[in-house]
Amino acid sequence: MALSLVRPDGMKTALYRLFDADGALLYVGIANNPRTRWSSHAGEKRWWGDVSRKTLEWFATREEAESAEVAAIVGERPRYNVTHSETRRPGDAREDNTERYRYLVKFRVLTSEWARFGQATKAAGTNRSAVLLQLMAWYMRKPGAQCPARPPAGPWSGTQEEIAVQSTRRTVPAPRTSRMPIERAAEIDEAAAEFKRARLALEAVVREARNAGMSLTAIAEHSGFSREWVRKIIGSKSFRATA
Repeated sequence: MALSLVRPDGMKTALYRLFDADGALLYVGIANNPRTRWSSHAGEKRWWGDVSRKTLEWFATREEAESAEVAAIVGERPRYNVTHSETRRPGDAREDNTERYRYLVKFRVLTSEWARFGQATKAAGTNRSAVLLQLMAWYMRKPGAQCPARPPAGPWSGTQEEIAVQSTRRTVPAPRTSRMPIERAAEIDEAAAEFKRARLALEAVVREARNAGMSLTAIAEHSGFSREWVRKIIGSKSFRATA
């Protein structure tokens, strides 16, 4: 029987399982649009050619799908998953990737802005990678490329007051000093130490929340950071040691 990709009424996120011809479970994941996610796997993963059968299980919320994903990875031990796996660790999947994504480019952006960008692209029905790739193609005037559509204004947009403050900061020149006063340096040291303590405390709370069963999406929304940051924190050695 052919696999139906039609989303049932009231359902939001699918849990998918990928099997090889012998019935071995290769990978477990979640997606709002499985067809798009599988297309990405096909271009990124060397093992995609081994996929012979796919199954879908739909959930009403992403949080429910995430919980089911974790349970499936821990209980069913898919061959190629890394996150939540008891047999693989970050870095083990490098050889799984094709040349297309072997050398990734990084760029600097505030974590909070990256998270808001993710919220905006999700509201537009897409994702950050797709928008950035489309924007690059349009910027370089590639044939047929179009500028990506933007979502309506939302929490990610910022207020006019914030924009005005930022504009003022750009136009007011910073005072020039030939030497930083010692008391200012001490204030910076104290503030930096306080920031580090707060960051460590936040990371500890994130790990406790994840141990208690809170979803990655919910943690990211409440912390103001991205799901990638949350994954990195819960994937650290200290978290695995206490999990």
